Parts: sequence; structure tokens; C-alpha cells
Amino acid sequence: MQQSSATTRGVWANFLCHMWWARHRGVLQGTFEELCRLGGCTLDELHAFITENTRLNFADVTEGNKIVTVSNRRMVREEKSRESTRGRVQRFRNAHSNANVTPPSPSTPSPSPSPSTNTSTKTLVPVVDKSTPWTLTLDDVRTFLVEIQAPDCFFKESYWLRIDQWLGGESSGVYYFKELRAYLAWSAAQNGRHAHKDMLRGFRNWLSTTSRWKERDAQRRSIQEREHSHSRA
Repeated sequence: MQQSSATTRGVWANFLCHMWWARHRGVLQGTFEELCRLGGCTLDELHAFITENTRLNFADVTEGNKIVTVSNRRMVREEKSRESTRGRVQRFRNAHSNANVTPPSPSTPSPSPSPSTNTSTKTLVPVVDKSTPWTLTLDDVRTFLVEIQAPDCFFKESYWLRIDQWLGGESSGVYYFKELRAYLAWSAAQNGRHAHKDMLRGFRNWLSTTSRWKERDAQRRSIQEREHSHSRA
């Protein structure tokens, strides 16, 4: 994937985001125009994406009857595994739901626990408070995190305050909402060796990288516009 162009990586990140929330997880299907809207790209950039994928094979892409199907192999494989597990659990429950349970004999009293018996204690996992509103400028972030069912580690108001300050204030919110969806989709598509253990640090590095991409794309478009204006003159 790192051998592909910045534009192709950006299109793929957008596709991964939509694949995670798709009806059939890991699969996107539509016309070229529809996929352009999902990928946030032009038709030429989508064709370039398909051409690079033919060489690098980071996705499964098929075309037929003017419909293009793009899928992520890892997401599809894990979704099939989850469906298989749900099926096994359901069959087990159905098989044992009507099983007869023999009650204990009334003549045999159950032993009472001894006062000296050591009882095992369970380690309680801290409960993350997701309902208490944050400050006025950041409460929309908390609402967004709840809506997308983000991992608990992201429910830290101080973290998003630093992200806002780093990116330049409240107007950055819409930008990193989209990037957080893409980052979570990317994380779900990684195997254990490439997944980030510290997702907060990983997402900050992700934002840093995408910011550089946007700067380079803006510079490239500016150069192209100047060259085009000179050629017309």
C-alpha cells in the first residue's frame, strides 16, 4: 500500500471507512460515479486507483454491468468468522435450551460456605463515563464518539482539547471526524503485527500524515492551476 500514490491511499482510506459501516461489512458496490462520491475523488483518480490496485493487489476489485465492487479481504474474512461464531453459539443455545436439569435431592443439604473459605475477587474494569457533557466546544466530539461506538480510550476530553489546539481551533472538528472514521476502519483491517497498541498516539500520527497529504495536494493543485493559466495565456 505504501508504494501507491498519496491520492490512491486517500481514496482507499475513505473506502475503508464506508466499508466498516456498509450493510455487508468490507464490501462496497456501485457505479463509477457513486464510488467517486464515496471515495471523495474524481473519475480519473478512481481509474488511477483501480490501475494501481491491479499492480499492487491491496484490494479485490471487480467490474460487471457498469457496477464496480471493491472489497477488503481482511474485513470480509473477519465478518465471515463472526457470523460463523454467532451461528455456532445460537445452535448450542438451541440444543441446550430444552435440556432437563435434575434438581438436587432434598435429603442432601448443600454445604454452606465456611467462613474461612477464600473467595476470589474479580478485577473491576473502570467504567468510562460517556453521558456527562463536555465543554461547549467539545461536546459535539463526545456525541460523535458515542454515535460511532468509538473505543473507550478516545473518551478523554483533554485529548481532544489538545487535538483542537494543534489543528487550529474549533473549525478542525469536521476534518478529524472524517479522519477518525477512516482511522478506525484502517485499524480494523490490520493484523496484530501492524495494529497500533496506543490508539490515541496512532490517531495523532494519522492526522499528522493526512495533514501533510492535504498540504501536498493543495500545492500540486496550485501548481497545476498556474501552469494551466500560463498555457491559456
